[in-house]
Amino acid sequence: MMKYKNICLKGLVAGFLLTTTIAAQAADVAVIIHRSNPETLSIQQIKDIYSDRVTTWRSGQRIEIYNLPDNQDAADVFAREVLGMSGQAAAAAELQRRTNNTLKNPSKTKRERLVLSIVARHKNAIGYVPEYMIKDKSKIRVVRILKEK
Repeated sequence: MMKYKNICLKGLVAGFLLTTTIAAQAADVAVIIHRSNPETLSIQQIKDIYSDRVTTWRSGQRIEIYNLPDNQDAADVFAREVLGMSGQAAAAAELQRRTNNTLKNPSKTKRERLVLSIVARHKNAIGYVPEYMIKDKSKIRVVRILKEK
């Protein structure tokens, strides 16, 4: 019986440590663009893109904007750190611009893996994903790491 309790306790501790590690990793968000895109972006420039104030790269090409669903932690971290609001408030603000017909460059909402895949294939795309998902940097470039405060 004592051996069984030790195994259960070790399993619980391992599970807790794994969950804590994953939660810590999910807090950091990487803003990514295609590898061949020469842009360097400040937080203000990223905000201008996601706030619909800037719609083209310096090359004149239209920016393809990708968001994560607003119920994901990474979307909330991104919105708070870049836009100064919650993920839901950012989604509501874009919906309001769409409703008022003032939205110039609508974003597309995709899951994390799709955002990573699309940005890797499209030179004019920008997106963000949890940093732990960035394993292969041969087709994307991380322009900013956002740390949850």
